[in-house]
Amino acid sequence: MDDNVEAFNSRLHPEDKPAHEQAIDVHLQRGGPFDIEMRLQTKAGEYRWFHFRGQSLRTTAGRAMRMPAQ
Repeated sequence: MDDNVEAFNSRLHPEDKPAHEQAIDVHLQRGGPFDIEMRLQTKAGEYRWFHFRGQSLRTTAGRAMRMPAQ
């Protein structure tokens, strides 16, 4: 697993993991942008809300190859 993905997932609030996984799965299956709010743990150990929007970069065949941070 990519280190950035692993680091992000380790900071994601446990209650928000199912919604995050569902949003990414739907995005990868259907295309179009994803839009979700979830909590991440800060360096100080507290959880804060963040709003994420994005869209994967796709090959000419339509396969997702990268999800840049926005």
